[in-house]
Amino acid sequence: MTVYLEEPWLCMDNVDKFAEYISEIKYPLQALETPRKKENILNGILKLSENHNNLFNDNKDEIKVDLERLVSMKTKCLYRQWQKEIKGKKRTLSIPNPELEIILKKYVKNIILNLPTHKKAYGGEPGWSTAKMIRMHTPIGSVLSCDIYHAFESVKSDFVFEFYYNIAAKYFSEEISKDTAGFLTTISTVDYHNRDNSAFRNYYNNALPQGSPVSMALFNRMLYPIDIELEKLCQKNKLQYSRWVDDIIITSPILQKDNSMMTIVLATLRENYAIPVHKVFFQNKAPFYILGQDIKDEVILKSQNNIAKNARQSVEEYYYNTSNINRLINA
Repeated sequence: MTVYLEEPWLCMDNVDKFAEYISEIKYPLQALETPRKKENILNGILKLSENHNNLFNDNKDEIKVDLERLVSMKTKCLYRQWQKEIKGKKRTLSIPNPELEIILKKYVKNIILNLPTHKKAYGGEPGWSTAKMIRMHTPIGSVLSCDIYHAFESVKSDFVFEFYYNIAAKYFSEEISKDTAGFLTTISTVDYHNRDNSAFRNYYNNALPQGSPVSMALFNRMLYPIDIELEKLCQKNKLQYSRWVDDIIITSPILQKDNSMMTIVLATLRENYAIPVHKVFFQNKAPFYILGQDIKDEVILKSQNNIAKNARQSVEEYYYNTSNINRLINA
């Protein structure tokens, strides 16, 4: 049986406000059909764009026109969804309709991008590649790697609302913050169990979509608290930490005879993400396999024969021992 490490991580102070927002509308775009909510959302987007140096310098009239185009769509379905096999795995792709894509790229992404990512979170950020990230870890004596299970799908809409609400609340009243954050959340997430996505069946099903122009940036910034905690634990143990989207990499410059460095990943117990233990790997012999690259003697080459990849040691058989976890956490 696959074991997962999972526990809530984000302080959810405003989940009741999101529930209230959802109870007031039957589908995402209905908020723009209600004069008071529409005005709140317009003011919210305009102010947040101004405060985050919107490169387009849009005024309220232009934002209003873009939102009107969104409301006038012939379908209330904001995303087109289908399943596609990628590297042997079935993925649910969600592509925003053109009218929504304008809003996401022109306003929402700009707001998100002007918020910080952690300095060790590289995936999807401008100017970074996997090889460049790996160089930050060299020299390497041992490696621990793992990934977050169904990463985007794990970021539920109530977490996304909390993220947007905390931004809006710096400038607005509770009502405007709720409407702005609620609207941004409903256009930034999809229901993985309802391909129609034109109405709410259960808003807790909504999560970040794969295929949206804002999901990667939003994901990286929402994991900021995780990155802080993991890096602190790594620094305490003289280890290097980095994250490439949903892949967590921890290295030691010296040879580690056992996988005690796995204790660093226990910080994910504070996070609301599942870590499949059978996909946690420990390596203490070169060449090392990291993110499709083979590393030996500080030389990084694209993996060709999967020898290093297949030599990785899964920690599933002996890692998840509660007594050891408690001992190591309290060490």
